[in-house]
Amino acid sequence: MNASNSSSEEGEHPQFTDKPKKRKVLGSQKSIAKKRRVSQHVTGLDCKCSRLKCFEITSAEERLELIRGKLIIILSI
Repeated sequence: MNASNSSSEEGEHPQFTDKPKKRKVLGSQKSIAKKRRVSQHVTGLDCKCSRLKCFEITSAEERLELIRGKLIIILSI
């Protein structure tokens, strides 16, 4: 019986207990470019528009917070 068991064992494939490592999911090129583009946003000079008066209504600190807020929202997506 040993001879028949050894011959049947020779034809079997070895069983692996470790699972292969899976590849990490990386961001698409489009999302990476978007994050780089948004991270470079800065406030510009006053446009001196008479209708909205953006720079007169908001302070410099508030403008920076708005840009940072947009960065956080976009980067968290």
